[in-house]
Amino acid sequence: MNYQKYFEWEPDREYGFILQITGEPVPEDQYYTPARYTAGYTDTEGAFIPAGCHGWFWDLYADGFSGPMFSLDPEARSAVFQYLSSHAPGVFDQEGDRLTLYDKSRYLSRRTFNSWRDILKKLAMVSPQDYDTENAALLMNALNEYFDLDKKDGFYVDLGDGPQDFMTLGNFLRKVSDGDSFYVGAMIWYRVREEHANIYWVC
Repeated sequence: MNYQKYFEWEPDREYGFILQITGEPVPEDQYYTPARYTAGYTDTEGAFIPAGCHGWFWDLYADGFSGPMFSLDPEARSAVFQYLSSHAPGVFDQEGDRLTLYDKSRYLSRRTFNSWRDILKKLAMVSPQDYDTENAALLMNALNEYFDLDKKDGFYVDLGDGPQDFMTLGNFLRKVSDGDSFYVGAMIWYRVREEHANIYWVC
C-alpha cells in the first residue's frame, strides 16, 4: 500500500500517529480531532478544556497534524492499521476497529527492555571514581528515557481527558494485559518539530 498517498508526508520529516483508544466502539461523531491538541476540546461533561491538558504535545513537540477527515477515510484507516502491524509485529490481533493484545512482550523487549537492561549492566560496572562523572549521568538519563519510551516510539495513545491519559504506545502496553481488547477511534498523524528531530523526548 502507498502510505504516502494517504499520509501526505513531506520527505525528510519525522512523523507518528496518535490513536484514540476506548473500551467500547467509538461513534464517528465522537472521534477526536487535531484541535484537541492545539486549541482545546469539549470533554464528556460538555465543558471546554483548553489544550493545556494535552497541549504540550503541540507546543513542544508537533508542528502539524492530519485533517479531521483523515480518521473517516476507510483506506487511510487500513493503512494506519497496516503501519501499526509492521511497527509492532505479532503484538495485536485486529478485527475491524478492535485490537486485542496478543503478546506485549514482543514489543517491549524489542523496543526498549533489552537496551534498558544493557544500560543497567553498564551502570553496575561504574566505579566509585566514575560515579559523579558526565558519563554516569548520561547513562542514568538514557535509562530513564528507555523506560519511558521516547518519541521514536512513533505511536501515542489518547485514552481520555485527564492529564495522565496521553502516553506513548509502550507506556500504554505496560498498563494493559495480554488478552485485553480495545477499540480505535480517531487516527491522527503528527509531524515532529524539526528542532526535536533525532533527539529523545519523554512524555
